[in-house]
Amino acid sequence: MRMRHGHEASWLFAVIYASPHPQERETLWINIQEYGATIKHPWLFASDFNKTISLEEGNHGGPDVLRHCVQFKH
Repeated sequence: MRMRHGHEASWLFAVIYASPHPQERETLWINIQEYGATIKHPWLFASDFNKTISLEEGNHGGPDVLRHCVQFKH
């Protein structure tokens, strides 16, 4: 959704609920990156990505979880 307040420059607002399924989230990351490469305006997300950026944010860990954290952070 494109937002504007008065005569200020427009910006984009996106609301995203990411799937709890890792494979579907990976597709979302790719889609966001591809779409983001075409955006020329500021962009704000309001979301539940169903993912954490670091192991400290969750109550579990391991190599697979760490890999997903790194992918999400990227």
